[in-house]
Amino acid sequence: TNSLLYFSFLERMLQGKNPQTLLGKNCIHSFVYTPDIAHALITLALDDNNNGEVFHMPVSGPITIEAITDIFSKKLGKTFKPAYLTPFLLKLLSVFIKPLAEIREMQYQFVQPYDMSWKKLKNRYPHLEATSYADGISAMVDWFVNKKN
Repeated sequence: TNSLLYFSFLERMLQGKNPQTLLGKNCIHSFVYTPDIAHALITLALDDNNNGEVFHMPVSGPITIEAITDIFSKKLGKTFKPAYLTPFLLKLLSVFIKPLAEIREMQYQFVQPYDMSWKKLKNRYPHLEATSYADGISAMVDWFVNKKN
């Protein structure tokens, strides 16, 4: 519930409201799908040759928040448009909303391109895959909708 794509995003869409985002307009960002992280971490943990190594987790490539919003809209059957929280507004709201206060230190990831490459991990473990944004979002929406019922 503290993820960037749930808190103030999917949470608001499920209430019929437009999502709010910290990401800049048309700014690319790489998102990871939690089951992909789990699979990759287990794979890494079971191989002693990884001690001291640094890897980025599987990602489907960079995407804009506008494209993410379109995928959510399609899944939910309604058109949503993201509302952008400016750095100033984030600072102000973080006084009252604890999760926003915690996010402020990572703000650099949201105001400039954040394009992760997991090539090193993929080269070492070719069997690992990154879930598509459409599939990950579909599973995320289904989980939160079923959790509330």
